Amino acid sequence: MYLLFNGQPLPAKVGLLGWSIASPKVTQRTIDVPDRRGLIYAGSKLGSRGISFHFALLAENGAEAVELHKQLCEWALSENPAPLVLPTRESQYIMAQCDDFPAPDMEEWWRPFDVGFICASPEFIDIFPHSHALDSNLSVGGFWTLPIVTGGRLSTPVKFSITLNETVSGLDLWLDDTRMHLDGSIAAGALAIDTEAGAVTLDGADITYLATLDSDLTFNVEPGAHTVRWPTGVDMSGTIEWRERWL
Repeated sequence: MYLLFNGQPLPAKVGLLGWSIASPKVTQRTIDVPDRRGLIYAGSKLGSRGISFHFALLAENGAEAVELHKQLCEWALSENPAPLVLPTRESQYIMAQCDDFPAPDMEEWWRPFDVGFICASPEFIDIFPHSHALDSNLSVGGFWTLPIVTGGRLSTPVKFSITLNETVSGLDLWLDDTRMHLDGSIAAGALAIDTEAGAVTLDGADITYLATLDSDLTFNVEPGAHTVRWPTGVDMSGTIEWRERWL
């Protein structure tokens, strides 16, 4: 059964017998307002997903089982959340981290056991990004047909990859009503604006400090048509890239 974590498949001779995933819990946000009796409800919050895998060590003896258990532990453990690709969801990943790895019982090494993961966020993300040419009539993906999944599409951050063919003194870039303004002299080169990281680079060098305080560098866009604008006469071209996200 297909399973990939942090770019690595399951070790050989470790069998995946089954798996289950828990939908994220929804909890209400509340705020306590001074001089007002009781709590004020302020929307809802999605919790993390829990995922449990049922493994078996396909070993010939106890010594081999010890080695397989060690390999599985190395496969599962990561300091930070990493991409986890689940069976039947080979085109998407979810950021997860192992939080329940049992100690080995080598006296009964043939018995199946469970390994638990907790997800850093509730959404699944497409493995392959989508992109569209940067032009004034840009449509970010248009309106997509929903596949058969539980839940629906979430808004997504985007990344602008721009080729500046000339040095410019300041640059305004708009996505709908969202403004990104870079101040000062910007040399010709490869300009990248990443709205997930909130960072701007030019030929790989960080120039985020050129963004003015009223610039919005961390935002998501909803599915549908969007418009990109920049000052008339600036010689530039490029693409906008995003990964679809799902609950």
